[in-house]
Amino acid sequence: PVLLGAGATVLALVCIAVLGVLPLPLLIVWMVLFGALSAYTPLVIAHGKSLFAPHHVGRGLTLFNMATMGGVFIVQSVSGLVIDLYPVVDGRYPLAAYRAVFLLQAAFLAFGALNYLGARDLRRAHNAPR
Repeated sequence: PVLLGAGATVLALVCIAVLGVLPLPLLIVWMVLFGALSAYTPLVIAHGKSLFAPHHVGRGLTLFNMATMGGVFIVQSVSGLVIDLYPVVDGRYPLAAYRAVFLLQAAFLAFGALNYLGARDLRRAHNAPR
């Protein structure tokens, strides 16, 4: 479910980057879909609990939370740097700047999803028959 959600979210970001400006009804539909598709984060945290030995779960989830907040900081900072590469015209950034940021977000998310592919459930590995 996590990879499906991440993949669908990447597709939604690429879609809005490619299409650019949507009519209001389609924009509302896109926003509802984007909100629903990107609601898989609690599953990542729940899975994160299983990635650590029982005596390390507290530390592991703390690490997850710190990485999440740190990742948000880095992604927002890099997005700001990218959008600032474009000149402000009439008090706003051009559409190309937003397209670049949406594609950047899609790339970050795709990179994270590819790394998530390597996540294994340690508890299942310890309980597996030998």
